[in-house]
Amino acid sequence: MRSSPHRTTGASGSDQRYGSTCDDGRSLDDRRVGSVTGAVCRCHLPLDAPDEPHWWPVRDAEPGPGVQVVVLQGQDPFFLRRVRRPGGWHTEGHGAAYPEFTPPKPWADTGLCWAGNNHPVIDATSSTLDCEGERTPR
Repeated sequence: MRSSPHRTTGASGSDQRYGSTCDDGRSLDDRRVGSVTGAVCRCHLPLDAPDEPHWWPVRDAEPGPGVQVVVLQGQDPFFLRRVRRPGGWHTEGHGAAYPEFTPPKPWADTGLCWAGNNHPVIDATSSTLDCEGERTPR
């Protein structure tokens, strides 16, 4: 995201002087909840909704207790996943930075990537990792 000295029009249609824009020139509001089909985020994950069941944590209610692990659409659960823990959702996986020191986050934040965009999340409860990091179905 970069600041733009130009006038931009957000998703609400309001005129925003000195608004924030994404690298491709679109208003940040236009990319917040996957409003562009086929769009890819700076984190290299898709911004549009998948065909499989999914949630947009920023606007959808937290799933029931049967969903214990979620991943951002397009992300490998071995690398990065969000696991339900007491107090919120904890980031785990080989790509997690200091997971033992990072506090759990609320459900609404589970879809955020490092670039600050919201992504749909997919249930990954059925695939777990054993102690060697190999995928094993539950």
